[in-house]
Amino acid sequence: MTAALPALRPREALRGGRPPGVYRLASRTPAACFQQAATRAGRHCFVLEADGITEKVAFLAAAAAAMRFPAYAARNWDAFEECVNDLSWAPAEAYLLLIEGGLKLRARAPAVIETAMAILRDAAAPSPAGRAAPLWTLLR
Repeated sequence: MTAALPALRPREALRGGRPPGVYRLASRTPAACFQQAATRAGRHCFVLEADGITEKVAFLAAAAAAMRFPAYAARNWDAFEECVNDLSWAPAEAYLLLIEGGLKLRARAPAVIETAMAILRDAAAPSPAGRAAPLWTLLR
């Protein structure tokens, strides 16, 4: 398992105070309130409920539902990677992915969350051919 994730406060997440990447959200603000604040800040916030997830198939299904992946997207890591690098169906100036129960998922299914985090870190990295809007992933 990778080292501890750096913490990000809600204001930093909403204002882009840190570079896009994968962080631990240091807040107990309810997901719906955080999502509303993100919308007011011009960011699109997806909320993925990971409580109870213990396997790849369940994670990918939850991610597809939370991020409203196109119906044609397969349920595998390649499709997950393609979709998080696109997000054209949800236009925004910036994206937040809040994974509720994500820290617990690291303990229950480390291979699943570590693979997802690697893909999400790559998606957050600047790329000339990539998505123009930045992506922050927040585990809580």
